[in-house]
Amino acid sequence: MGIDKIPGGDYQRLTYDIFENDKPIGTVEFTIEKSQSTETYEISSITKIDSTQLNTVTTTVENSH
Repeated sequence: MGIDKIPGGDYQRLTYDIFENDKPIGTVEFTIEKSQSTETYEISSITKIDSTQLNTVTTTVENSH
């Protein structure tokens, strides 16, 4: 599926819980946003364990009509 087929249009935020031995220990959040000026999408993720931010990753992907 192309990134332009993602449900939710030009912006979407997804949050997932991270578990260890059935105990919630953190979250990971993904944000997908379409650029208004170019045919690209910016995808970001933030990972937190026990409220401590471990990393943030951002990448840009071209729309492949």
